Amino acid sequence: SDADNSYRCTAKHRLTGQVKTSATAGKLFVTESQGNVPAKILDSEKIVSAVVNGQAILSCVGQGHPPPAIKWFEKNEDGKLLPLTVDDRMKTTPLALIIRVVKETDSGVYVCLAENIAGSERKELTLNVKKPMEITLNAKNIKLESTEKQNLVCDIKATSDFTISWYRNGHLMPRNAGIRKLILDKSGIYQCFAQSEDEMVHAIAQVISGENQPKIIKKFEEKILNPGDNVHLECEATSNPIAKITWSLDDQNLSTVDVSINERKENADTIVSELILKKVTVENGGVYRCAATNEAGSDSFGARVNIYGKLGMRTMLQKTVVAGENFIVTCPYFGYPVSSLKWHKDSEILPIMFHQTVHENGSLSVSNVKKELHASDCISILSNRTFSVAPKIMPFSFQEDLLREGMRARLQCVVSEGDSPITIQWLKDNAIIPAELNINIQQIDEFSSILNIGQVTPKHNGNYTCKTRNAATTAAYSAILNVNVPPKIIPFAFVDDQFYKGMRAHITCAVSQGDPPLNFRWLKDDRPITSSSADVLTQQYDKYANSLSIESVSSVHTGNYTCVVSNRAVTVSHTAQLLVHAAPKIIPFSFQDDQLFVGVFARVSCVVYQGDLPITIQWSKDNHPLSTLEGVNVRQVDQFSSMLTIEKVQQVHSGNYTCTATNSAASASSTAILVVNVPPKIVPFTFQDGHLLEGMLVRVSCVVSRGDLPLNISWLKDNKVASQESSISVHNLDDYSSVLSIDPVTKKHDGNYTCVAKNMAGTDIFVASITVNELPKWVVKPNNTKIPIGRPAVMSCLTTGFPKPITTWYKVKGSDAQGVKNMVQNGNGYNLVKNGSLKIDHVNLQHAGYYFCLSNNTIGSISAMALLSITVPPQIHKKFQNNTVRKNDAVLFKCVAHGDRPMTFTWFANGQPITRANKMDGYLINQANDTGSETSEFAINKAERKDSTTFVCSVENSYGMENATFNLLKLPMRRKKLELIEANNRTVVVGWSEPYNGNSPINKYILQYKLTTDKWESGVRNLTLPGRKLQSAISNLKPSIDYHVRVIAANDIGLGLPSKEIQVLMPD
Repeated sequence: SDADNSYRCTAKHRLTGQVKTSATAGKLFVTESQGNVPAKILDSEKIVSAVVNGQAILSCVGQGHPPPAIKWFEKNEDGKLLPLTVDDRMKTTPLALIIRVVKETDSGVYVCLAENIAGSERKELTLNVKKPMEITLNAKNIKLESTEKQNLVCDIKATSDFTISWYRNGHLMPRNAGIRKLILDKSGIYQCFAQSEDEMVHAIAQVISGENQPKIIKKFEEKILNPGDNVHLECEATSNPIAKITWSLDDQNLSTVDVSINERKENADTIVSELILKKVTVENGGVYRCAATNEAGSDSFGARVNIYGKLGMRTMLQKTVVAGENFIVTCPYFGYPVSSLKWHKDSEILPIMFHQTVHENGSLSVSNVKKELHASDCISILSNRTFSVAPKIMPFSFQEDLLREGMRARLQCVVSEGDSPITIQWLKDNAIIPAELNINIQQIDEFSSILNIGQVTPKHNGNYTCKTRNAATTAAYSAILNVNVPPKIIPFAFVDDQFYKGMRAHITCAVSQGDPPLNFRWLKDDRPITSSSADVLTQQYDKYANSLSIESVSSVHTGNYTCVVSNRAVTVSHTAQLLVHAAPKIIPFSFQDDQLFVGVFARVSCVVYQGDLPITIQWSKDNHPLSTLEGVNVRQVDQFSSMLTIEKVQQVHSGNYTCTATNSAASASSTAILVVNVPPKIVPFTFQDGHLLEGMLVRVSCVVSRGDLPLNISWLKDNKVASQESSISVHNLDDYSSVLSIDPVTKKHDGNYTCVAKNMAGTDIFVASITVNELPKWVVKPNNTKIPIGRPAVMSCLTTGFPKPITTWYKVKGSDAQGVKNMVQNGNGYNLVKNGSLKIDHVNLQHAGYYFCLSNNTIGSISAMALLSITVPPQIHKKFQNNTVRKNDAVLFKCVAHGDRPMTFTWFANGQPITRANKMDGYLINQANDTGSETSEFAINKAERKDSTTFVCSVENSYGMENATFNLLKLPMRRKKLELIEANNRTVVVGWSEPYNGNSPINKYILQYKLTTDKWESGVRNLTLPGRKLQSAISNLKPSIDYHVRVIAANDIGLGLPSKEIQVLMPD
């Protein structure tokens, strides 16, 4: 899609914002790469300059297919290339190396390498790092003093040539260009600029003036006005610091309430104050004074404003004067005209002493004042004659500021005030109007008159005055008539109808008539031609002619050139067309590869980026037409471009291909060289033996059947350069063959061996593999193993070899290692693991024995035998027994255990071991063995009360220990004594104490009673009581009858013996 667009360059000025676009457009021709294209670097800068702490950009644009990788190196003093370390300061992009915060040590030679699988190219770029320019001024703040001269000195440190320029308040000081020392005479902001080819620096200083008292530099004149007029008084003062201006009328201060006062600052030293009165009355007359004051002093100026009207006097202010000083006082009167003004002191007319002076403006001054002579009141007396009201003319002007020849003009003079009789007279340029001007004057009445000009011409130009007079005075008012003649341009054109590049073009724009001043401007295609255009020059011959010259025309000068002339009357223009015939220009082109090889696709485009249509484009090869060359196709893309394509290049296509573009102006041509080289072709090969064994000699030859010399043949192993170790050697037989030998070959030599043949046309590769066969070898050999019964067991048998070995397990029948071997298969607790190991989840005695591991492949086999022993910890047949006996009964405990021998039996009573040293009387321990088990017997001849306890049999061997518990239980003992607690005629209460329980808690009592005449076996009666109760009542007995009573204790084992009976005789 990029090839469908036209491209133009646009530049924007950072300060002014002005944008310019290139006059011509570029077009991009995109072609698909056919095969691999070696990397190459497009033109880049060879030398790059940068300043310390600035930024340096080293451009490097690579091109090729596939897109090349860009690598950067730094060349040291010995010429060696060192890989560039990229960090936060140095950054690489596909287009450039960017160095931020440049250091002096960064200076040097940098190498850009563009590389892909088809080839590589490199270019060197030199980086020159310079110290930045430094600029300082001898002072940043300077105060000007009137007593001495002061200088501003610009000190610049730079390593290259530079120019100096000075600016004051932002404006260039051209007279001071190039000097370092500036003599100061004015205040302001001063800037010194130093500019070299690469950079620009500047420094700034402020210059202020020293203190000086105010000086009024612009004053106003005395005025005579009519009531209703407007007054504008302006006062300008300069000082440092800037002054404050106040206004007064006859020595009385004025404020903005009384008048309108406007102020503005012209600069840091100058202030302007304006006093404005609209529609004045006679009372506004008097002496107006402006006073400028600052810390250094003051200055003032005053002038009288006279306004026609009746005389009047303001109140005079009291003045206090120090004896010996001078003073001046103004007479505060208003009204005009004044016939006389007199000063009186104590009824005497002044002056009466030589130091008293009455001035023409009516003020009185006294020098060297003395108290005894002057301490009194002075008065002024004004008088005027009876007078008429002066005439006043209403302002008028011609109805158009710009009157053109042939238009009508009219003025009307109206006297708005003034006593009769009034006369009105018209003058031109202060003289009587000549009759030949054909000006008609019409008197409307005593107070108005009209001046008519039917058709104005330049001879009517002038100042027209209406002058009116009465008994009081004369008044006049004037209007200026300017008759403007429009300019007329003499038609012009470029002399030659056809211009070619390099010719000179000239036109003159002359005005045959028109009032000056005339303003000339030139446009090209309706855009102004600026004075900065170096190739287009304009020149003012005189005030009526201006010329445009182009010393050497080119196609960019084609266009419409317009001369625009204007004066006060009108603006006119005339246009001439300049047509520059441009010769064709061809964009230089080349084939996508400097050298192409046979069979690939090639294409080249010829693009004419400049030149007048029609353009004819033709191709030739070695100065011969292409029509005789097969396989070459030419296609006209558009009016400006043609494309040449070769689908499959052959050797015959090598040569110089020329594109020639021709138009009416000239011809142009461009040539590209096509070099077709034959790439290498490798004859397929294999290693000589398909069954290689370690220790053999291996040799293979790489032969190139065709390809241009020089040829480079190299070997790779697994895509890495084959190392020239002691067992690998490479020998080149001739320019077209290479032999790789491995002696002896081992398993580490397994891999893919690549022969790479390369020439200028291309690269060819062929790959052959080596696989070395290997006998099985032990990684983990089976070992004798002992495993407790019931636990999991793993017997390892890990081997390596090629082809991969197969592992088989056998179990030897019986206990003899030389017995019959049976193959072990999955099941019966066996699990054959993929890595060759044998796993038994839960071993038992049947798993014990000799196992045989066999590992074999097609090359050979290895085997090993290991013994699996099953260890059995003691296991007691019956781990818990309860024995119930009566006193003096014989007791026998049997502790039968299975397990690996020897086993040790230990008996415990009440937690204490019974040994020969502490064996108790009446205990007997005996041990008996048989084939499958061992038995320990514990005997008690006569059981006694103390034997009612827990006995433990503990059996231990090398692989564990186990216990069995034997509880000896007895019936409760007989209660020896039964007590009679209470007896009445029908109830008795008996009690007893708890007997020995026989190592088992008593859970009930049976209380028995009968008549003494009865037997216990037949006539007994029972009362069952809970085991916690130790007394009970027997009710419903017969009086005067004898009874026998006894109690029997019972536990979980059974009933104990009855207690001794007691006889109870029931009362009457």
